[in-house]
Amino acid sequence: MVIGVSGYARSGKDTFFKLLKKALKGKFKVQRIALADAIKNDLKPLLVKNFNINPFSCSDEEKEIIRPLMVTYGTHTARKLNENHWIEKIEDKVLSNYNKGIISVITDIRYANEQNFIKDKFKDSLSINIERFNYGPANKEEEINTPELKKNSDYEILWKSFKKNDDEGLPFIESFVNEKIKM
Repeated sequence: MVIGVSGYARSGKDTFFKLLKKALKGKFKVQRIALADAIKNDLKPLLVKNFNINPFSCSDEEKEIIRPLMVTYGTHTARKLNENHWIEKIEDKVLSNYNKGIISVITDIRYANEQNFIKDKFKDSLSINIERFNYGPANKEEEINTPELKKNSDYEILWKSFKKNDDEGLPFIESFVNEKIKM
């Protein structure tokens, strides 16, 4: 199975993955894949050398500072040259996981072609949209693209912030598993 997760920045897409992995432990192997990891890999040397910011482990404040650079590089450069550039970076890994029975959770679906890649290429796929109370779009790209992703999703989660314990989100994940995962 392949699961694509969309939602505004800081809506809990990685939290969804973490909780899903926990809920399916011992039943299914689950692996996180992120389109933006390739962007972070490309930009990491520049950011570490010049600003001492590691895009994989930076603070929330640092992430907000580097977000425009990542969007410019990922969207306004790479996607303009080839809209499937980032899909092509992960496609072999997702296909390999699929063939091995590993659930790939792509935690950063941001554009319709990314959502369509999952739905068109993999028979067993789901598109999920996550919203977090009091969080809106981080930039114009999210404001423009997220409504269509939400409309075309197979499942929606609307949850609060789990400041003290992410496990507060487990009931949402258990509902999702019960409805959508074939045991």
